[in-house]
Amino acid sequence: MKRIIKYLILGILIVFFLYSASAMVIGFYSGHLFAKSAAERQEDWQERTAPLDEETIVDLCDKFGLLSTNPLCVPDAVVFGPDFFQIIKDSLTPEDGEGATYDEVESYLAEYRYFCEEPVITGDGDEYFSCEYDLVGDRVYPIIIFYNKDNSIRRIIADVYE
Repeated sequence: MKRIIKYLILGILIVFFLYSASAMVIGFYSGHLFAKSAAERQEDWQERTAPLDEETIVDLCDKFGLLSTNPLCVPDAVVFGPDFFQIIKDSLTPEDGEGATYDEVESYLAEYRYFCEEPVITGDGDEYFSCEYDLVGDRVYPIIIFYNKDNSIRRIIADVYE
């Protein structure tokens, strides 16, 4: 009987050891995946989408008032949709003034809109809707804009991190 208990305890210790070792390996691997530098993440997102075409670049530079000397607007520059994200967010939701309305956003981005959801009413009666815009057309990195009931901007999600 003592021998059975001895082997049972030994078996439990072996299982515990294997479980602990596998958890450490998985934890190390997961940590390694998330330890990428900002430069590595930058390269990663550019591999998942295509650069903007010249017509789109000119359109966005014109609509957002960027000078032809701006690095995004220089002829033959390789520019991606996310390169415009901060300019779009800053233009539509300035810190020192009132944000844009749905109609104003549409004057800038209507041709890049591919979806708008029906209005949502929350449990407390709050109402909003959202629209999605894609500068490239591949729907990899969309700009999602949430609008309040009065068509003012509630929130803009435009980034390359998942």
